[in-house]
Amino acid sequence: FSHVVVSVRENFDADPAWMNVATHLIHFEELVAYDKANPGDVTKIGALSVLRKLADHLGLTSLTEHDLRVVDYELMALPIPTWGCDQVTKHWPFHKRKGGRPMPPDPRLE
Repeated sequence: FSHVVVSVRENFDADPAWMNVATHLIHFEELVAYDKANPGDVTKIGALSVLRKLADHLGLTSLTEHDLRVVDYELMALPIPTWGCDQVTKHWPFHKRKGGRPMPPDPRLE
């Protein structure tokens, strides 16, 4: 593999086998960060900085901030199954958004 992306989370032990081959780390706390007082403030949506770092890691340097906002919107809009596991997204029913970041507006409509 040329790119191995590993997600890590504070207070959880990282898997040493994955850490040995990781080419890029995503920090859970950064991914879910947003300004609760002003959720529409795109400058404070951690997922956008995570997407920028991932795009740069993959060599996708021509993506604009608008492009990243569209990707973020599409990821937030993925359907969550009501039962079982979606084998493509790996979403489970318990992934329903409970108190997480609100759905952003579709940036293509702005």
